[in-house]
Amino acid sequence: QALWNGMYVSTLADLKEAKRIITANTILSANDKANQLAMIDLLQVYAYSILVNTFGDIPYTEALDVENLQPKFDDAKTIYKDLLTRVTTSTAALNTSAAGFGSSDLIYGGNVTKWVKFGNSLRLKLAMVMADEDAALATSNVKAAAADASKLIVANADNALFKYLSSKPNNNPLSNDVPPLSSRKDFVAANTLVDYMKGLNDGRLGSFFSKNGSGEFAGGVYGFVNAYDKFSTFSSKVIATTFAGNMLDAAEVNFLLAEAVERGMLSGSAEQYYNHAITAPYEYWGATDLRT
Repeated sequence: QALWNGMYVSTLADLKEAKRIITANTILSANDKANQLAMIDLLQVYAYSILVNTFGDIPYTEALDVENLQPKFDDAKTIYKDLLTRVTTSTAALNTSAAGFGSSDLIYGGNVTKWVKFGNSLRLKLAMVMADEDAALATSNVKAAAADASKLIVANADNALFKYLSSKPNNNPLSNDVPPLSSRKDFVAANTLVDYMKGLNDGRLGSFFSKNGSGEFAGGVYGFVNAYDKFSTFSSKVIATTFAGNMLDAAEVNFLLAEAVERGMLSGSAEQYYNHAITAPYEYWGATDLRT
């Protein structure tokens, strides 16, 4: 319910209002306005994709109308097809010679070129979700989105990160629920992940989690009472007030490209894309010990 309300009541409603305000703006140049509207539409597509991936059929064509208290639920596949059309149109509308939101852009700081990469990468992601349902539609969109790898998020420098500030109410939301901002001590790591990472000697373990009171990485067991000081909890990196929200990154995009090659949608080396997908998160998390 929190995700549903957050996406519809806050995110999508705010983006709709932003579109209205920008459309009515008579001071903006036509190119700058087009860029801003395209960026907002890409964020709407992103938000709707999260909703449809989570819930399936959702209100879409009749959503966000305050006069309609019972909007119809649209078919998930139909929504996805429209989202692919929208992401294609909005990405193509971006003009790298014009401005966007400048310093008010919390994701890319006004860099329109990186928004193009976000748009193409989002199109690739949506298309791959459709791969088993509509192979022809998925393939055509994958080929178009990945036609120029330089216009995709394939390096961490282009990750779509939502940047938080150091103080409330614009800080990393997770930091509100753990010490020192909160007295809560009920979040511990699960053994299902900690034990698996320990077995692989995964160098990211210390980036994700802290050590317990005995100086070890240990995960609690689901469904049981787990004493806080006996198990690992969030690392200082994860609970930092300024720790960014990761919307779409190089690791995910490279994994998608590797799968696309394996499915015969693209040419190239699936192994190379896969290896890039593995190394990218190590670099992002600052983990230098890469072992399998």
